[in-house]
Amino acid sequence: MGVPVLTLSGRGFASRVCGSLVRSAGLEGLICDTPEAFVERAVALAADPAEIAAYKAQLAAGRESCTLFDMDRLARRLEGLYREMAADHRRDKLPRPDLTNLEAYFRVGIEHDPDKGEMLAVSDYHGHYRDRLALRHLARPLPPDRRLWSEADIARADSQPGASDAASIRLAVG
Repeated sequence: MGVPVLTLSGRGFASRVCGSLVRSAGLEGLICDTPEAFVERAVALAADPAEIAAYKAQLAAGRESCTLFDMDRLARRLEGLYREMAADHRRDKLPRPDLTNLEAYFRVGIEHDPDKGEMLAVSDYHGHYRDRLALRHLARPLPPDRRLWSEADIARADSQPGASDAASIRLAVG
């Protein structure tokens, strides 16, 4: 409480939560979009204790009124969401997620070593996933899904040099 936090927006759960908390506290100026901006902002803050003091004062002043600490509002909104879910259930209007290839997406995600690079630094995030899905597809065919892996992606993967060799190996192995 009372300590401003500089954060880097990313695709990971922790960075999204931290950004959400900082935004809810009204301190959007402490959210950076790139690793370079984060370092630049950290250096600037370290050289400006008055700015840090101003953020601390803003946190203290907003403690009673900012969204982050408004528990009554949080409870009302949560109860409203529960009412919406109950109404959707009564109307048989439930979400139907596409779980096709979920295991492959999960494996691609956990294969990424965050110590070797933040996913935020991957310029083509979806392309990164498609490339990894293509490799998995060559080992064991993946059906199309409603997320990233389409019929066009399958055709591209199957037309890559060496793809016919992979298909032959699949047939031979069973």
